[in-house]
Amino acid sequence: MTDVETVDLYLQNRLLATLSRDERKRLLPKLKPVTLNFAEVLYEAGAPITHLYFATTAVVSTLAVIDQGVKVETSLIGNEGVLGVSVFLGVHLAANEAIVQSAGTALVVSATDIDDEFKRVGPLHDAILRYTHVLLTQVTQTATCNRHHTLEERLSRWLLMMGDRVESNTLALTEEFLSWMLGVGHTLAGSTAISMHDAGIIEYGSGRLVILDRKKLEQSACGCHRLLKAHFDRLLAA
Repeated sequence: MTDVETVDLYLQNRLLATLSRDERKRLLPKLKPVTLNFAEVLYEAGAPITHLYFATTAVVSTLAVIDQGVKVETSLIGNEGVLGVSVFLGVHLAANEAIVQSAGTALVVSATDIDDEFKRVGPLHDAILRYTHVLLTQVTQTATCNRHHTLEERLSRWLLMMGDRVESNTLALTEEFLSWMLGVGHTLAGSTAISMHDAGIIEYGSGRLVILDRKKLEQSACGCHRLLKAHFDRLLAA
């Protein structure tokens, strides 16, 4: 990939796009464009974090692993942020598994290189701190949503969040991924998607999901997506 193409990718990530000219000059040679494949595992829970990923078109899910290998999604990371923020807090071990939810591109950088830039306390430092707050807000809101809202409201909220991060209305989505996102068994997760399919909101089957009616999806969702998006936009634009 040429330098020009790398710069184009660089500007697609909202965090990297905030950097000053000097930061960009130092960091750009250390960023490597990569293609991330659907269901690719980027971090194993408890494993060392050697590289961070600035998503451009890909979307990554973080998954908490609980009793007997059951997994529950805790956050979504797309072109608004970076995977591996614990490095900036001095923690170089992954707390959760990270898996590619939507295939696409990203820029990868070594944990040492990006931490060195962070410690210069320039625009990247400030943007990372704001994003860390935003990510913690997402995790907190997701936990609240999972406790208080219906499965259909939660699935609708998640699909809207995915829609904010990818250009296509068609998503690769297995029943296993769906159960992780909703934090329920395969049967209940599948029946929720089928109910929305029957209502004409989505098309679901054969390992894919298509958003058919964005307006109906917004009506079906709880208010968590709207609150999170407003908070993200406000802080990341600061």
